[in-house]
Amino acid sequence: MTITTSHRQEIIFITLRHFTNFPIITDEYINNVLDAYLNNNSIDGFTTSTDDYQTCLNSTMYLALKIQIFIYYYLCQLAKTDSTILSQLIEDKIAYCNNLNTLSILSNKEYLRQAILSYDGQEDFDTYLAKRLASLHRQRSKKISKPPVSNSNVHHNDNSGLSPKDEFVATIQEFGIEDLINSTDPSFNQYLALRLGHIDNKYFTLEEITTITNQEYQTILQYEKNLLGILRQQINTNIDKYLKLLLTQKQS
Repeated sequence: MTITTSHRQEIIFITLRHFTNFPIITDEYINNVLDAYLNNNSIDGFTTSTDDYQTCLNSTMYLALKIQIFIYYYLCQLAKTDSTILSQLIEDKIAYCNNLNTLSILSNKEYLRQAILSYDGQEDFDTYLAKRLASLHRQRSKKISKPPVSNSNVHHNDNSGLSPKDEFVATIQEFGIEDLINSTDPSFNQYLALRLGHIDNKYFTLEEITTITNQEYQTILQYEKNLLGILRQQINTNIDKYLKLLLTQKQS
């Protein structure tokens, strides 16, 4: 994503004023965080190196995340009067929106445009968008139960589903990610049923699911990536809550 020099200076000025109580926040720091966002780069470099990963996610990282959220919020404000920025924000998020939105009630671009223009900056935009879409699902569509998978397909190979539960599936279950999913896509729900052990308590690999469902492997892989994306958002939310708690304890 690209922005004009004047918009860059405006964002840096407004952000610096918003975070005036934090001495670590300088023009250069904000500029670096802004560059990281515009170039889709990680902000891991804004932390202090340590052997303890949780310690690595310190207050500096927390501030960098908050600055990125504020920057995105301000870009959304600019998008209300600047069609170029609005178009770039839509283009930047359309793939993510397509993966989340399986309802054809609105075009995804129109839905994304509405979400961008109403974004309040209280949480990262991906989480905000996911919550809006989940609410839309609850309001406008009936929850569809997981489609049955015929035993003849599941048991076409006596060795299918005999793989042990892998770490990814265990993490999905530990964080209760499936409870956050309200999909109306029968193919995705079928993938969930096979992947998460709902069929005879068996855990099928991506290759086995591809064979059973007659789907392309890339389609099943994309389902896995979608599930990973939801997991990542939930972990980030938990980290955010934990860091807020640490900052509160430090200030008290």
